[in-house]
Amino acid sequence: MNSLVRSTLFTLAFLAASLSAHAALEFTTTLVAEKGDPTNFHLGQGINHGNGVLRTVGPAAVDSAGDVALQAGGPPSGILLYTGTVRTLVAHTGVNQNNPSDPVFSRMTDPVLSGSGALAFIGILTPGFHGVTPANDVGVFVYQSGSLTTIARTGDTAPTGADFAVPLKFASFGDLVVNDAGGVTFEAVLRGGRISTVGLFSTDAGGNLDLLVVRGRGAPNAAPGFLGFIPLPLVTGQGRTVDTINGFVTLFGPVNPPFAGTVGLATSSTAGFTHVNLVNTTGTTPNGGTFRAFGEPIVNSSGTVLFNSVVTHYPGAPLNTTVVWMITGGTSFQETTKVGNEAPDSSGNSTSATYAGFSNFVLNNNDQVAAIGFLKPSAPDGVTLANDTGIWSNASGTYEQVARKGDLAPNFVGATGTNGKFAAFVQLVLPDVGGPIFLATLSDLPAVQNEALFAVNPGGILIRVVGKGDTDLPTRDSVTRTVRSISIFQAPPAVGGQSRSFDAATENIVYQANFTDGTWAVYEVAFP
Repeated sequence: MNSLVRSTLFTLAFLAASLSAHAALEFTTTLVAEKGDPTNFHLGQGINHGNGVLRTVGPAAVDSAGDVALQAGGPPSGILLYTGTVRTLVAHTGVNQNNPSDPVFSRMTDPVLSGSGALAFIGILTPGFHGVTPANDVGVFVYQSGSLTTIARTGDTAPTGADFAVPLKFASFGDLVVNDAGGVTFEAVLRGGRISTVGLFSTDAGGNLDLLVVRGRGAPNAAPGFLGFIPLPLVTGQGRTVDTINGFVTLFGPVNPPFAGTVGLATSSTAGFTHVNLVNTTGTTPNGGTFRAFGEPIVNSSGTVLFNSVVTHYPGAPLNTTVVWMITGGTSFQETTKVGNEAPDSSGNSTSATYAGFSNFVLNNNDQVAAIGFLKPSAPDGVTLANDTGIWSNASGTYEQVARKGDLAPNFVGATGTNGKFAAFVQLVLPDVGGPIFLATLSDLPAVQNEALFAVNPGGILIRVVGKGDTDLPTRDSVTRTVRSISIFQAPPAVGGQSRSFDAATENIVYQANFTDGTWAVYEVAFP
């Protein structure tokens, strides 16, 4: 059994949070919400819905202050923001009878939350209230500093400038991201006259909503196509297309002239966005190779862009090889690694094992990277099917192996019993402190214990955070419950382009534990 120390932090009518602290102060686990908690949506909110209880919640999001946002299922349903001991109802379905001028929502997406606590969601309004009709019943909303603001509504004229001869109106919204300043980035379907197209809009540093790119030809911001916000296998849990500090945006596809495969960057300022064509498939690498294709890029708060690419005629490599690039300052290319390179060991030392491929890389705001790597099986190198996968990162300052298939997985400090071995790596993210956080399956354990969450803590030590079969998580009634599964690193519809299960600046983690008795609870993890 895992060895933990439990302590109750507080008990309120609508929220009781408990703390679980691992030996040696590895981290603390706080209970945020639990199935059956009273919602009391009417208390202090003027909402005459009576006393409800939490039945379901959507994937939670966490920020650097430890605030947690989630959608509580209903009816009624609402978006809740937990700030320490205070729970705020940001939005809800139904009429607020004490404040009848409030928006009346019928549905809403899961919320997105920036590192500084700005919260946003796409809401569907109920026709018949406050002039709402089927033509204007969907909007993008931002909650910040206690105020809910409408950013855009269907039926509003979109800011397309000189790109079209006729005004285009917003018809629907998707792929919403919010940054620290409360600015948003979203895709929208646009319609007007005989035109129907899709555009990407973003709030610049001056607070103005601008068009970045729109599908079409022959206009200043038009391009045949653009791609972004794609949930990628193994790295779904970390946002890529938009930096959520400054609102920088990166896209790929036929974005800029000559409309070949392109990686582009839009940097935000108070005067709008500056667009840069970083590289395209007609370009050459610094040492003479030719770009053939790109994977989805990722951008950070410095405007650094990282991406996988297929390069042909790369010196010293096969005809077509995968090379990972980092571009800083819009022009400076740096090869991060490539297929065929040696894979360093856990101390960063050279080995004879070589990479056969990678997942997409993840990038933090310190220009540090991580990826799941796949090694070429080779008996002389000691690589077999039992140990041919691992996680590599330079978050420690040295590019090194973090975990390897077949290696013994860490257990809680003071725990006894079998740890299990790493069998596969399911999801990977990289915050700005500590190192990679990842979900892994484990071998040499029963099926009811074969998955766990691991993190490199701020001290650089790989530790186990929580896993299937655990019985030590705090509960409201202090009843021991067994973890059946862990829900983390999800990408909810319409808002999947933003990190939510961890905060980059602090390494705070939020997850849902589903128990064998059919109950569930949402927990936040913080490191000392």
